[in-house]
Amino acid sequence: MASMTEHMQTQGIIPSRLKSLTSLLRELRAWQARRAIARRTYRELASLTDRELADIGLSRWQIAEVARRSAEAVR
Repeated sequence: MASMTEHMQTQGIIPSRLKSLTSLLRELRAWQARRAIARRTYRELASLTDRELADIGLSRWQIAEVARRSAEAVR
């Protein structure tokens, strides 16, 4: 009887853990997508000359911050 009770109690826990795992995987994929955007933005801005950066109102030291913010805007 005790094993039957334990089995019935764990049935409710497993689906909730699967939902948590699914949610975790979804967040991981979203983080990876944002990270890819940040890397791409960083590479593109870093490839510009200082003159080109000045034309768009940026200096070289701002590139990392702009890349990070571009990824956050995707949320």
